[in-house]
Amino acid sequence: MKNFKIALIALFAVVISSCSDDDGPGFEFNQENIAGTYTLTFFESNETIVETLQATGNQVTTTVDIEGDTFSGTRFNLNDNGTYSISGNIRITETSQTGSDPVEVEDPVIIPIDDSGTYSINTTARTLTLTSTGEGGLVYDVDRFSESGFRIRSQEVETDTDFESTTVTEIRLERVN
Repeated sequence: MKNFKIALIALFAVVISSCSDDDGPGFEFNQENIAGTYTLTFFESNETIVETLQATGNQVTTTVDIEGDTFSGTRFNLNDNGTYSISGNIRITETSQTGSDPVEVEDPVIIPIDDSGTYSINTTARTLTLTSTGEGGLVYDVDRFSESGFRIRSQEVETDTDFESTTVTEIRLERVN
């Protein structure tokens, strides 16, 4: 039994010492590597609205969840020159609930997507900013960036005197070229 333990410890030491960091840094998040054509594989948006009723001062919370389940012909092109275009159709289903009311489920709808503009990345903060033509920019955190695709997330907060709305969106993209 003592020899078995020594052999097991020796084997463990060999296995540990043979592990090294020679795989390199992975696929680097930069302008050159992000340029390409992607297809949309996942879309989810969750909005929480907290509203203060002026008559009573009570707060009412509404949640709105939007989930994409079909992505017909979606193409998201990030060009080398810092421009982007996105096209295709996405089928979404919206569910909402206000306070303790029953959950409302809307019928699925198909939304055509046709947008273009410019983009920039921040390699340190790992963000992607999309600026639609004629509109302001939307900043996404980039996660799980690899040769095969990546995930982006955004969080928008809008406040007014009697409400606050927080929307969290996640989009997953898969490289097609």
